[in-house]
Amino acid sequence: MPRTPLLERPPAPARPTRTTRRRTRVVALLAAPLAALVVAVLLQPMGGPAQAAEVTLAAAAATVPPPGRTATSTEPFASYVADASCDVSTKPGTNQLAAMLKATWPGTTAGTARECGTDGSISEHYDGRAVDWMTSVRTADGAARANAFIAWLFATDARGTTFAQARRLGVMYLIWNNKIWGAYRPSDGWRAYSSCASHPETGWDTACHRDHIHISLSWEGAMGRTSYWSGSAAATDYGPCRVPDLTWAPPYAAARATACPTYPPVPVPAGASSLLKRLIAASGALLRPASVGSPVGAVNELLGLGTGTSWTASTTAGLRAYQAAHQLAQSGVMDVATWRAATGSGLVAASTPKGHLDGVVARTGSLTASGWGFDGENDATLSVRVSVDGAATTAPANAYRSDVSRAFPAHGSYHGFAVTRPAVPGVHRVCVDLLNAGLGHDVALGCLSVTVPVVPVVPVVLVPVRSPHKTAARVRVVG
Repeated sequence: MPRTPLLERPPAPARPTRTTRRRTRVVALLAAPLAALVVAVLLQPMGGPAQAAEVTLAAAAATVPPPGRTATSTEPFASYVADASCDVSTKPGTNQLAAMLKATWPGTTAGTARECGTDGSISEHYDGRAVDWMTSVRTADGAARANAFIAWLFATDARGTTFAQARRLGVMYLIWNNKIWGAYRPSDGWRAYSSCASHPETGWDTACHRDHIHISLSWEGAMGRTSYWSGSAAATDYGPCRVPDLTWAPPYAAARATACPTYPPVPVPAGASSLLKRLIAASGALLRPASVGSPVGAVNELLGLGTGTSWTASTTAGLRAYQAAHQLAQSGVMDVATWRAATGSGLVAASTPKGHLDGVVARTGSLTASGWGFDGENDATLSVRVSVDGAATTAPANAYRSDVSRAFPAHGSYHGFAVTRPAVPGVHRVCVDLLNAGLGHDVALGCLSVTVPVVPVVPVVLVPVRSPHKTAARVRVVG
């Protein structure tokens, strides 16, 4: 099923603004709340609670985290790598960051991993790479803490490295007080977040991140390999990659130096049941004893155990029986092979290409196979393989066919093909296959036997001609 964007997901890249504008916005963001809070405190009578509040505010503003390990180099700004796996376990670097924040500002709390699908379909909370550090802009010390932390992250270090600690920790993006900052768009500074500027009411404080700072980390940051923790700049890590037929990637296993391939959302077969839709949405998630939530409810329903959202001993026993019936390893967990057994047949049918061989026309010296075909998963161009007596060639099915789009409105008009091959006179066997991409399999559109006509031969007539001047004969060619 399509994974709809989460509110926390950074907007699509836009044109960068000038660096001076970025600095102005950042300084304004950091300075304005502190100035307002100091004025509010100073307006109170000296002594008593007001004096204590001023001391608390000053302490919160002056406190910063430890500097981290000494390093000779710093990471570049973190790239945006959205979550791909449903692995509700806090990663080591994420856990260390949360602990550091709580230790630096005692009394504060932080949340990390979260059940997949609970706040949208894309969130680094789902793969253990995000921290929600609870501090409120509506309190003097809460705003001071947040601004002190952000100023520390963004400060230029002694070597002249801008945003030094944000880069050394692998911060991918921050959301705080109606705004978002992305390391992948540093020159843009703080940008408006969603429609939060239009909703100052307290009921929107959590959605607009006024009662906490959201911190999403790169994979190298989440795994604790960045220079802040290790003393050495870490290489970019793209994390686990999903496969075409499952919604979620497997849990993180090792660093990946190259970007993952992109696939369209897993298709939902026409007429799919509510259970199959929920299984597809959860497919690929590693579910096991102690797992909870709606994905577990779908698995329990698959096993005939009701729709309870907690993993029980009956879930384990039922899953092992299901795995045995499908000739799978009886692991007792929802692994890749088990997910494919639970969702595969319907998905393959929905994803397999569809097409038609209209015919093969033979002409002197050539033959042409024509028809149409498109992928079941998306509107991408597929290729056809045309074999003449076993000798194959491939070509894209991207010719204009308005009749195809009229018959299949979900697909475009450019899915036709007309492939011409040279051929000698005689009978030939022509076969056409539509080549699958992603989930599904190739489709044989059919074979036809055609006869290529013989090239017409112009008759040559030899006529003896006697020269009027010589007795020897000459030959004239007629025809």
